[in-house]
Amino acid sequence: MADNTEKIEKKLEEIEARLTRLEDSGTVEKSIPQTKKEVVQEEGKSTPIGSVIALIIGGLILWNSLPRFLSGYFFGNSYGYSSYSSASLIFVFFGACLAALGIRGIIVSRGERAGEHGSKNRFVPTAMEGTSSLEVGGAGHRTEKAEEKKNSEDSIEFQIASHWFSIVGIIAILLGVVFFLKYAFDNHLIGPTGQVSIGIIFGIGLLLAGDFFRAKYAQYSQIITGGGIGVLYLSLWAAFAVFSLVDTTTVLFAMSLVTVASALLAIRYDAIYIAALGVLGGFATPGLLAKGIENEMLLMSYILILNLGVLFVAFFKNWKSLNLLTFGGTYFIFSIWYGNFYDPGKLLITFIFLTLLFIIFSFVWVVYQLIYEKKIEEVDILLIIFNAAVYFGLTYLLINRGYKDYLGFFAFALSFYYFVFGYIAYTKFKAESALTLGLLGTSIIFLTVAVPLQVKSNLITLIWAVEGAVILWLGFWLSSYKLRVGALAIYILVGVRLVFFDSVIPSSEFILLANRRFLTYVAAAASAAVASWLYVLYKGKTDEDEKAVLPALLIGLNVVLVVAMTLESTSFFGAKITSLNERLYKTQTPGSVGTQIPQNNVNTYSYNLNQRIPYQNNYTVPVLDTKVLAEIKATKGARDFSISAIWLFYSLTLLIVGVLAKYKPIRLSALVFFAVTILKVFLVDSSNLAQLYRIIAFIGLGTILLVVAYIYQRYKAQINAFLLNG
Repeated sequence: MADNTEKIEKKLEEIEARLTRLEDSGTVEKSIPQTKKEVVQEEGKSTPIGSVIALIIGGLILWNSLPRFLSGYFFGNSYGYSSYSSASLIFVFFGACLAALGIRGIIVSRGERAGEHGSKNRFVPTAMEGTSSLEVGGAGHRTEKAEEKKNSEDSIEFQIASHWFSIVGIIAILLGVVFFLKYAFDNHLIGPTGQVSIGIIFGIGLLLAGDFFRAKYAQYSQIITGGGIGVLYLSLWAAFAVFSLVDTTTVLFAMSLVTVASALLAIRYDAIYIAALGVLGGFATPGLLAKGIENEMLLMSYILILNLGVLFVAFFKNWKSLNLLTFGGTYFIFSIWYGNFYDPGKLLITFIFLTLLFIIFSFVWVVYQLIYEKKIEEVDILLIIFNAAVYFGLTYLLINRGYKDYLGFFAFALSFYYFVFGYIAYTKFKAESALTLGLLGTSIIFLTVAVPLQVKSNLITLIWAVEGAVILWLGFWLSSYKLRVGALAIYILVGVRLVFFDSVIPSSEFILLANRRFLTYVAAAASAAVASWLYVLYKGKTDEDEKAVLPALLIGLNVVLVVAMTLESTSFFGAKITSLNERLYKTQTPGSVGTQIPQNNVNTYSYNLNQRIPYQNNYTVPVLDTKVLAEIKATKGARDFSISAIWLFYSLTLLIVGVLAKYKPIRLSALVFFAVTILKVFLVDSSNLAQLYRIIAFIGLGTILLVVAYIYQRYKAQINAFLLNG
C-alpha cells in the first residue's frame, strides 16, 4: 500500500513539474480532440437573436427620436419634426441603451465562442490509473483556476461600471459638445467653417484616444473609436448639406476616407463594435440632418460607399451581424427616398445604383468563404436568396410601370448571373458545397420565373420541359439530391400547364400533327423520356426514396402521348363536325311545308330544337338536312372508333417495348391501357358506334387480346423471370 502511495505522489510531482515548465516557457499546450458532442454544441452556437432584436429596436427608436430631439432643440420645426421635449430625450437614452445592449450581446457571444474554442484546445490531464480524480498543481493551481473563473464571469457591478457607464459617458460627452456648439452658434461665436472644423478635430481626437486605450481597455477603446467615426460622418455631411462648404466630390471623397478608416480600425482591433457603430452613424447621418436625402446622386453614392466599406471588411472578417445591419440600413434609407422622391424620370440612375448594391451584397455574403474556403452555412444561402428577392422585387416596381415586356429578360439575366456565380463556386468547392447548390438553385428559381414573364402560352411549357431535363442532369452530375427534387418540381409544373393551359387551341390554328399543342405535348414527353434515361443511366447515384421516380416518369410519358394523340383525333373530327353543322339547315321556300324533325332525333342530337317546324306561308324557315345529319353521326362514330384504335395499338406497342426492355412498369402500363380500352369498347362503343365500326372495334379488340394472351401463355417458361420480376 505504501509503495502505491509513493508511486502516486511521484507521478503527481512529475505532472506538476511538467505543467510548471509549460507555463514558464509559454509553450503551446497540446490540444486534445473535441468529442462529437462538443463540436456539435460549438457549431450550434450563433449570434443571440435577442441581441439582434435589441439592436434593431434600439436603432429604430434612435432613428425616430434623436432627429426629433435635436431638430426641435436647435431648429424648432424647420425640419418638419415636432418640438423638443423631455420625452424625446428619454426615448433617445432608451434607444441608445437598447442598441448598445444589442451590440454588446453580439460581441460577448462571439467572444464566448472564441474563448470556448480556445479552452477546448488546451491540454487537460485525465485521471490516472487506479485513481478516481486528481488535484493537479495543488491549492495554488486551484486558486488560479477559481480566480480565472471569477474574472471571466464579471459581476453586475463591474458590467455597469466598466461598460454601461462608458457607453452612457460617450453619449453624454457628445450631447455636451452639441450643447456647447449650440451656445456658440446662437451667440455667433463660431461660424460654419469653425463648427465643421471643431467636429472633425473632435472626431479625430476620439479616434486617437481609442487607439491609446486599445492595448489595456479593449471594449472601452472600441466605444470611443466608434463615437469618433460617428462624429466625423456627421461633420462631413453637415459641411455639405447644411452649410454648403464643400461640393459633392469633396464630401464623397472625405466620407470614403472615413469609411475606409472605420473598416481598417475594425479589422485592426478585431472589433465588430467599431464597424457596427460606424455603419450606424453612417446611416443615421442623413436622417439626423433631414437634408440632402432628396439628392439621389449624393445619397446613393454615399450608401454605395458605406456598402463598399462593409465589403472590404468581409474580405477579412465573417461578421454576419454587420452584414445584416448594413443590408437593413441600406434598403431602409432607400425605401424612405423611394417613397418620397422617386419619379419615373429617375429610373435609369436608380436601377444602376440598385444593381451595384445587389452585386456588392451578393459578394458580401460569400466572399469570406470563397477566399478562405470555409464551409458556408444554410443561413448564408437564405441571405443570398433574400438579397436576390429584394433586388428583383424593387426592380420589378421600377420597370413594371413602363417596361413590363423586359421583366422576363431581367429575370433571365439574374438567372445567368447566379449560374456563373455557382460555376465559380463549383470550381472552388466542388458539387457537394452548399454554396454551389444554393447559387445554382437561385439561378433555377429565376429561370423558372423568367419564362412566364417573357413568353406566352405553350412556349412556357416547352421551356420548362427543357429546363427540367437540364436541371435533372445537373443534379446527377453534381450528385445533388436537392437539384433533382427541384427538377421534379418543374416537371409537376409542366404537367399542370399541359392539363389546364395547353390542352385547347383555336380550331383555326389546328393542323393535324403540326400544331403547337401537339408539339408541346411531344416535347414534354421527350423531356420525360430524357429524364427516365438519366435515372436509368445514373441509377447507382439515386437515393432510396427515388425508386418510384422512374416508373412515375414513364407512366407520365405514356399518358402525355396518349392524351396528345387523343386530342389530335378529337380536333380532327371536331373540325369536320363543325363544318357539317354549318350545313345542317337548308332554306325552305315560302308556302311550302317545312320538313319536320322526328322527336327522337331532337332528343338524340343537341341542336337546340325542342319542337317540330310548323307550316309557314309568309316567310322562309330553316329546315334540317337529314343527309348532313347522317354525315355528322357517321363522323362522330369515326371519331370514337379512332380513339379506341389509338388506345388499342398504343397499348400493344407499349407492351412489346416492355417485353423487349424487360421492364415491368412499362408492361403494367400497357395492361392498364388495355383495360381502359376494353371498358371503352364495351361500355361506350357498343352503343354509340355505327354497325360497321362496332364490328371492327370488337373483332380488332378481341384479336389483339388473344394475341397478347397467347404470348404470355406460349412463352411463359422462357420469359416468366423477366416478365414478372423485371
